[in-house]
Amino acid sequence: MILTHYTRTIEAVAGILTNGFAWAPLPRNLIRALVPNHDWGNTEPQQYGMISFTDHQPPAPRNHRHDFGNFGIQVQPSWAEKNGAARVTYLETRGAHFEEMKDLFARGYMEVSRAIRYPDDGMWRMAYVYKSAASFFGAPLWARALSIYEYLEPAEHAHQREWRLVHPTGVGNLSRDTSQRIKNVSPPKGWGKYLHVLPVLPDDILGFVCPRPLCDRLREQLPQEFRQKKVAAYDA
Repeated sequence: MILTHYTRTIEAVAGILTNGFAWAPLPRNLIRALVPNHDWGNTEPQQYGMISFTDHQPPAPRNHRHDFGNFGIQVQPSWAEKNGAARVTYLETRGAHFEEMKDLFARGYMEVSRAIRYPDDGMWRMAYVYKSAASFFGAPLWARALSIYEYLEPAEHAHQREWRLVHPTGVGNLSRDTSQRIKNVSPPKGWGKYLHVLPVLPDDILGFVCPRPLCDRLREQLPQEFRQKKVAAYDA
């Protein structure tokens, strides 16, 4: 099975190969259904760095490419496994499975609410949204629920067939503006080299996916060490 990351431009492909995959905040829009009695505001638990791939055979369906872009980077299965890629679970917000999941989150939420001694203190409130803080403040069940939440997605997105990498420690200052986030890591500076990107080497890349008329242009703009990789051409 090959995992492919789709992006919108040739320049973005070259940027990823040069600078690394940028970690992104990825809202799943499920927490309000799972824990409706908490004021989540604009926050999402465990939204601290994710990278998405699909296991669709290239090219991915048109609706997937419409959402993510026409240019694909195929990674080696060994690289994906080494970095903890896991299949996303698509959750219906009704039915027995959802009720079981909702009960798990309710019990975890009760645990973390009891563990937070100073609810007006921002550091303590981090336990609601950050699994490491939940563990530190004595709410292991909620920490486990947040780990599960990292790999959830609404059922209406099931056509994406997503696999996901999750940042091992989390990055709390990721911009929600995609263009700004890419600008910040082109190239990454200072701590950003270690926190904001996941580097790739030529041996980590299996090949590329590209609309047929643009294959020559893609190959010309790839860093030299990646130009011998195969390109899966398709008719858009």
